Amino acid sequence: MAGKYVLSLVTAALAGGVLTGILPENSGGKLIRLLCGVFLLTAVLRPVAALELPDLSAWMSGFEADAQTAVREGEDYLAGEKRRVIRQRLETYILDKAKGMGLTLSVEVSLTEDNLPQSVRLTGDYTREQRDSLTYILKTELGIPEARQLWQ
Repeated sequence: MAGKYVLSLVTAALAGGVLTGILPENSGGKLIRLLCGVFLLTAVLRPVAALELPDLSAWMSGFEADAQTAVREGEDYLAGEKRRVIRQRLETYILDKAKGMGLTLSVEVSLTEDNLPQSVRLTGDYTREQRDSLTYILKTELGIPEARQLWQ
């Protein structure tokens, strides 16, 4: 393929050179020189015309699908981080309230799909009064009913 291309370029250049070399400098000769230049340019650009370009819409749709996947992954990551931060802040809030009552507990909060507190698991040593006080706070301030407060 490359050999044929080079041969056609050499032939076009040689033919144009011979033809323009034997023609006089008058206006007819200038026209022939111009035509020889166009012929040579055509020989040079012929392989470009034979190129098949890929379907750009299919190529772009691949990028669009990749972009949509990246957006989905980013949204999922953001939702997970938001959920983690909310759960962490709720647990810290409960631990602060417990510490104010002299309790040392471990706290694990579970959330609804809307990131609202659903239930809480509290583990540690506590008296009945401390448990009742913290149960009341969890029920009134966080909306976690006593039935969803697991004390261990």
